[in-house]
Amino acid sequence: MLFYNALWPITPQRPHPATLTDDEFWRLTENCLIVFHRIQEEDAYELCKRTAERINVLPGRQRILVYTMVYQTTPFNFACDLADNQLNFMYHAYAYNRILNGEVFLPYN
Repeated sequence: MLFYNALWPITPQRPHPATLTDDEFWRLTENCLIVFHRIQEEDAYELCKRTAERINVLPGRQRILVYTMVYQTTPFNFACDLADNQLNFMYHAYAYNRILNGEVFLPYN
């Protein structure tokens, strides 16, 4: 978290991951899957939807633990986990910042 905060000051355009709503978190994660991992829009949506549903059906304490772990990471890192492909954040920081600012652009690389 400290590294994230040092790179991107917290502003309305650059929200801290812990302040994102559930919908914002999943939308950003979906965008990261599309842009950085070249996953088709429909597939990225379904992957995020299924993952969120699996978290929501976990029993009480287990759901709270998983929920806390998921939402304390950045959408970039969580998308890498979902895609099972860890990317170098520093290489993609500029594009990720554009996603956080709500700019839409096509996948690159």
